[in-house]
Amino acid sequence: IPANFNCTYTISAPYTSTNGLFANALVQNGLKGVNDYILVTDMTGAQTTITNRSISTNDTFQYFVIPGSSINIQVVTKSVFMSSQFLVTVEYHDAKIGPTFQMKTGGDMNFLDVSALRDNSSLYNAFTYTGTEPLQLTIAINDDNISQRFCYVIDGTLENPLSIGLLRNVGNLESTSNSITVVTFSNDDLTFVFNTVAETKPFSNLLGARALQNPRRDFLSSYGFLRPDALQVVNFDSVGIVIDQLNVMSISTQSTMLVSSKDIVFSSENVKKLVERCIPKELIPADWKCDKADARSNLESLLECSRGQLGMFQNVTALFQALVNFLTAPGCANLLQFDGIYMTVPLIHNSIKGVEYIYKKDVLELISLAVPCPFEGWQAELVRLAVKSRLKCFEAEWRSRFNSNCEMIKVDLKILHVFAANLFECANALFKNTELCMPNLPDFSNVESTDGSYEMLKSFDEKYPIAKNKQFYTQMFSWVVTVGKLFKKVLEESFMSADDSKATVRLFKIGKDSFVMAHELLQSMKNKNMDVSEFEEEVLQMSNLATFNFREVAQKVKIGDMRNIEFIRLNSKVSTTAIPIPAPDGTYCVPATDALYDLISDMIVAKKVLQRIDRDTFEHIQQFFKSMEHIFPVNGGDFFISLDDVEVIKAKWEKTYEDHLKSSAPVKHIRKVRKGGFTEDDLDKELDYLNLYNSFPEMKREVEWAYKIVTKDRTSALKLEDMHSAVFQCQLTILLMKLPNLFKFLHSQKMCMKWAPYLGCVLCETSTRPTLKKLLNKPSTTKEEIKELMEMTTVSAVPQPPKEDDVIVEEKDQDVSSDVLPKKKRSRKTKKSEEPHRSTSESSSSPESEMPESSKESQSCPKCSRASHFADVANEKLRVSKVECKHLKKELANAELEVEVQKQKGMDKDERIRYLEELLKSKNDIIERQNMDLLVKQDTIMNLEMEVESNYNINQENSIIIKNRGKSLAEKDNRIRYLEAQQASKVRIMEPIRSDEETEKVRDVLFKLLEIQGTLRSGNPVGKCRELAQRICMKAHNKEIEDTTRIEAIKFCEKAKIYIQAVNTQLEMIRGSRLVNSEEIPELPEFPALSKGFLKTYKDIFKSEAPKICQSLLKAPAVKPGELADTDCLICIEEMESEEGTIKCECCKRRYHTECAQEWFKTKRTCPACSSALLDDSEFPTLGQRW
Repeated sequence: IPANFNCTYTISAPYTSTNGLFANALVQNGLKGVNDYILVTDMTGAQTTITNRSISTNDTFQYFVIPGSSINIQVVTKSVFMSSQFLVTVEYHDAKIGPTFQMKTGGDMNFLDVSALRDNSSLYNAFTYTGTEPLQLTIAINDDNISQRFCYVIDGTLENPLSIGLLRNVGNLESTSNSITVVTFSNDDLTFVFNTVAETKPFSNLLGARALQNPRRDFLSSYGFLRPDALQVVNFDSVGIVIDQLNVMSISTQSTMLVSSKDIVFSSENVKKLVERCIPKELIPADWKCDKADARSNLESLLECSRGQLGMFQNVTALFQALVNFLTAPGCANLLQFDGIYMTVPLIHNSIKGVEYIYKKDVLELISLAVPCPFEGWQAELVRLAVKSRLKCFEAEWRSRFNSNCEMIKVDLKILHVFAANLFECANALFKNTELCMPNLPDFSNVESTDGSYEMLKSFDEKYPIAKNKQFYTQMFSWVVTVGKLFKKVLEESFMSADDSKATVRLFKIGKDSFVMAHELLQSMKNKNMDVSEFEEEVLQMSNLATFNFREVAQKVKIGDMRNIEFIRLNSKVSTTAIPIPAPDGTYCVPATDALYDLISDMIVAKKVLQRIDRDTFEHIQQFFKSMEHIFPVNGGDFFISLDDVEVIKAKWEKTYEDHLKSSAPVKHIRKVRKGGFTEDDLDKELDYLNLYNSFPEMKREVEWAYKIVTKDRTSALKLEDMHSAVFQCQLTILLMKLPNLFKFLHSQKMCMKWAPYLGCVLCETSTRPTLKKLLNKPSTTKEEIKELMEMTTVSAVPQPPKEDDVIVEEKDQDVSSDVLPKKKRSRKTKKSEEPHRSTSESSSSPESEMPESSKESQSCPKCSRASHFADVANEKLRVSKVECKHLKKELANAELEVEVQKQKGMDKDERIRYLEELLKSKNDIIERQNMDLLVKQDTIMNLEMEVESNYNINQENSIIIKNRGKSLAEKDNRIRYLEAQQASKVRIMEPIRSDEETEKVRDVLFKLLEIQGTLRSGNPVGKCRELAQRICMKAHNKEIEDTTRIEAIKFCEKAKIYIQAVNTQLEMIRGSRLVNSEEIPELPEFPALSKGFLKTYKDIFKSEAPKICQSLLKAPAVKPGELADTDCLICIEEMESEEGTIKCECCKRRYHTECAQEWFKTKRTCPACSSALLDDSEFPTLGQRW
């Protein structure tokens, strides 16, 4: 099983009224990973988790499936590949539907012995008891030697089961229906008694006892409570029943499970948008019409119209799963511009602490998944649209609670289960209620709605009039209102009021390391008022999608703040297209490697560029990737890129393709694979058929490795999608070899060993397989090598070598003398084959026929005869040596073949050793990382212990200081009392002076300064100004605006610090001296205000007014010596914004609105506060003042 494997297998058994099949499923456990598991949900709903630590006979677990039911087997592996395996064997057997018995009445016992029904042909037995009211099953004889493991009890019948349970779990079942069915798979002596619930209700339990042949005691235990127990006894073989010391015991268990399911529902328009987003346009047939009623039918027609071009998907389910993966993107409905009926699939992520979280923007979609639709056909379509329109009303209020685009919230799935259960109950009650009233509806033709609900009702009213379907429309309105109320309740109680005190930061797993987005970390911590001063400046200088390593985060963030941050793991899903991820600046981004993979897939799969071009045209691809090095840099870069950059890449690639690479010549497609799969030779021929060897003959070297990848840990036959994968892998490897900078970028992104696993990475210092270093340092392929590779790809017909027997026969024929032999009849075929031999023999024998006389003469010479004899002997030796040479050559060839076989076995063993070494190294790395994490945690524990100890010491010191100061304070109090007593004894008569008035003024100034200090602490003008400047800089994308914003923020912060210092100085002056006068208190500087340009820039960018910074300080005038700072006008009792537009009384120093004073002067010319003379400056200007 590969890593990140998650698949569920459903095993069901068919059922008919007379017979059926039952299944015997055997699950063999071969798991090796610690976190890998197999989850089996049997017929009863009980779940069994199988891990590498689970123990059973031969590591095999057995499950039965009775007719009409099913079981689910889910196999899950985690991110680390551990060579886990599993085997599921299913055997189907004939299952005869057993008899049905009617309940006896009149006091007769409904007793049944299962052995009486057996015919010894099968272990399977089934029977049903039915009556006119609910029944109770009782085990007649409880015997420990009888196994109840393979006996199932059904509340209902096989055709209509309400629940299924094991006999050992359900005990004495009390049915809710009028039938009980028992199914057994054993030869044990099982006996049952059936009673009506009305008969058994007065008793706590019903039990049975066996009639014993030998007198002895049968012990049973009982713990009756409030109601008596009853014992039913039957004796079929003899007369008389003896019961001594009766004690009865019963164990009854009951389990309930809430199961809810929902189908994915999509309109045809939304299916088309999803397909066009996830599948390249070149692979979508022009004749495909997305006009079917459901999504599955539309996808089936897409596969049919593709004519094999979408062969990378095994079936409709695989295609649908690939499309559904995109629906997991947060807010994907807005990205795809869905309208009408649609559904998304929000993902739930776990934090490091194991808490479940979800994106805030996915909360509404998650809750809506639990909303059922109790209608069908056109009614269901209208109800879904109405519910969708109703739930959109909550969107604005929920989005107003967002602090960032990537913020997440804790989720409790149990609440959603309760919500779904409540809706199901409401749905059942909806159709039983016949007293529903139709609400008053306006005239659709004259009314417009903001959400389009009235327009939707108008369109359906034209097809299905309300007057004719009044009952349905009444039920629909009632259902929409009910869903809205329950939806709002769940949203408010579970999410709006949820504990949101901790900051949430996403933790991305890239390679072996974990990363967080720097700006997201800064933004989340600032939203929770955490200290970010140590790394804020560093983050502001980084790009929007820059990341921090998790170890860097631990170094930069304080330990106390780390406790208040939830790091939420986001594991990347395997998908055919890049899935967008929310970015901190409000946009979306994708992993850079996913964007690159999409680009290469478009080259290879969609546009089939490598099948169209030659080696000279390849330079355009090289130039294109050269121009993209600012997005895919050689020496690293960000792990994420924005969707805007993705669109730029696509546009530039399309232009390069249209200008230099596009061709009108037809391109061949991958052919179908035979039923038995395909071999390495078939893959080689397929690449040759696709004309990939014409321009890239070196691709032939990659066939072996690509075939090994698709066949690795494979037990079933290879299919068409495997051929697509192998062909794609070969082309991808060629691209990586010819674009070394691209490989360096993958190394910087920690993905170098995942794209081409058999290519070792030089930069990672791995030399286990043919490394890229040799390919990078290797000179360009020469013409001779290309010619040699071309010859390797051509198939030549080589004649078979002659067999050994044929050679010997031919040599024997040459030794036959020229004596006349009797002729034999030969076939025409033999004659024809011998004609050319005859001609050659005649030509070769012609010189011999010319020398008959000389040969006769030579017989008379002894020297000639000896020479002739020696020649014959030499010829014989030559013939023998030739035969021996033939034998030796054959043995040599066999020996060489055996040597090659041994070499290949040695190479395979070496390869296996290297693979095991890599696996061992990966495990060692895992152990090392775990040890490092353990050390970090131990360090954290030690630091916390030291911190606790230091805090304890500080507390002790503080307590001592407090005691000492308490003593000194008591002494000073005593001294004060003593001095006051002395002063009181000296009675002096003094004239009244203005010291009391001065003291009152100083006290007023003190209170005003304290109020200002409180406003500064709560308002935090410096922090708020920096935050506003950071927001503008992140959104402006304009160098001039960013510089101006930073300069004004610096000036504002400096002036604010001066103002704060002045307030603190005056407070210290007043507190330090009791004799200070109001004239000695210096004037406060003016509190800074943001410029109009700054406020206008903020409003232009964010389309809203900038938050006010300490607005009350701007309203209050400067505290001048001898007067109070008025904030309210005594005439209109309203707050004064500033000194502008006001008039001041020179006597009491009070200020009033100029307009209010002018209205006051119409009746009086005195101050409303002190009644002194007060004149309007506009009527009586000051002398010497120019207008």
